[in-house]
This record gives sequence, C-alpha cells and structure tokens, in this order.
Amino acid sequence: MLVYLGADGFTSTLQERLFEKKSSQSNQMLYVNLVSALISLITLIPDGSIVSSIAFGQRHPPMIFDAITLSFAASLGSFPRCT
Repeated sequence: MLVYLGADGFTSTLQERLFEKKSSQSNQMLYVNLVSALISLITLIPDGSIVSSIAFGQRHPPMIFDAITLSFAASLGSFPRCT
C-alpha cells in the first residue's frame, strides 16, 4: 500500500513535468499504461501468479471481455470533451 501511495504521488508530478515539455496527452497515457502493465507483470511473475491469472481468464472468458470494456471506457474518459 505504501508503494502504491508513493507511486500515485509520483505520477501526478511526472505527468505535470511531461505536460510542460509539450508532450501530448496520448503519449502520456501510453507511457503511464505501459509502466503500469510492466509493474503488474513484475509483481505477478516471481510468485507464479501469472499462470493462475491466465488460467482464470481461460476459465471465465466473459471476464476478459469485461476487463477490455472497462479499460476502453477508462481510456475514453481520459480524453477531454469536445465542445
């Protein structure tokens, strides 16, 4: 939990710094999501949880659809509204 709170605090500072360098919002989202995916893999691989996670997805295919739908909705929600 402490690592999460530290990383969460660091994320906003990093995004602010990237924004000052005229980095596009899409690039920021891409980098944050890639780092998040990498951290997730790093935490799942050492204890073998990745195998059981993949097996769970294979046993419950609707969960994969739900996860993709949720990710897509979260991505769309990150873009500013067009007026």
